[in-house]
Amino acid sequence: MCAAEPREPARPRRTAQSAGSRQHLHTAAVFAVWFLFTLADALLAAAYATEGHDPTICLGLLGASWILVTPYVFRSMRRPRRKDTP
Repeated sequence: MCAAEPREPARPRRTAQSAGSRQHLHTAAVFAVWFLFTLADALLAAAYATEGHDPTICLGLLGASWILVTPYVFRSMRRPRRKDTP
């Protein structure tokens, strides 16, 4: 490498803040997919009910999605605890 050649700019280091923002993006993506699934399942349950069918399976899927995803979403939205450094 010759001294006259320009150097490539250094890549920024990953910080705790950027890791936190990636976590928030992941949480938002999970929440968006879960919300779309919930909306689609509620519409499917309504369609079954209007045709005279039993919407129990759709409501069961809706309840299962709430039970599985809600704790994850709330846990990931919580701020991490600071570790005390001696």
